[in-house]
Amino acid sequence: MGKVSSGGTMLHIDVKKTKAVLDIPTPMTLKTEIYHQTFRVMGDEWGRRFSTNLIKRDELVDLLRQSKTALQKVPASLESNMGIIHDAFVSSYGTDAENVFIR
Repeated sequence: MGKVSSGGTMLHIDVKKTKAVLDIPTPMTLKTEIYHQTFRVMGDEWGRRFSTNLIKRDELVDLLRQSKTALQKVPASLESNMGIIHDAFVSSYGTDAENVFIR
C-alpha cells in the first residue's frame, strides 16, 4: 500500500506485515517542536550562566535581541516563545529568578 506523508514522502507499507501505520507529523509541526526545544535549552543555559556570573546582563540582553528572528520563525507568538525561554530561565536560575528576568 502506498501512502504519502504530509511532508510529501512516499511510504510503501506492507499492511500484512505492519500492525501499525506510521503517523508522520507535518514539516511545520516538526520545525515548531525543534524550535521550542531549542528555546527551552536557551533559557536553561542562560539561567545557569547568569546565576554563576559567567555572562553579564548586557551580553544576555544582546543575545535575546539577536534571537528575535528565531523567536518569530515558528507560528506561535513572540510572547509565547519568550514564555518558553522565561520558564526555563526561571527553573535553572534559582532564587529570585522571576525578578531577575523581568529587570
